[in-house]
Amino acid sequence: MLPSAQQCLGAFAAQLRRHTALTDADADMIHSLPARITIAEAHQDYRATTSIWIVAQGTVGRFAESLDGGRQITGLYCAGDVFGLSAIMIPDVTQAFEVIERSWLCVLPVSALVQVLACSRVQTRSEPKGNGGSKAYG
Repeated sequence: MLPSAQQCLGAFAAQLRRHTALTDADADMIHSLPARITIAEAHQDYRATTSIWIVAQGTVGRFAESLDGGRQITGLYCAGDVFGLSAIMIPDVTQAFEVIERSWLCVLPVSALVQVLACSRVQTRSEPKGNGGSKAYG
């Protein structure tokens, strides 16, 4: 049985908790986001601009594209993985994604997640390094 959009959002909130100082109130806001499940056929392309996707079932690849049209796979996303977050972190760069096999994706608008993050003030946890610097997770 496939997970619902709410189950995908719950798993996403759990992932954020492992890497950020997400509160219960923040997790509740994530659960209330307007997400939906969609079926994506193999070889369907996506660009990280206005949506973030959580893989409910299937496999999605991230690609680097050369000027001559060549493509090289640079990452794979499987059930539970999130792709398209670059639309928030580096909005001037567009990443290309292709569905490798028929997949069920939970689609989440970037604008909705940005509002939650702005309200919650979620900050990345840091871990001290030996040289006095810090390593951010997230």
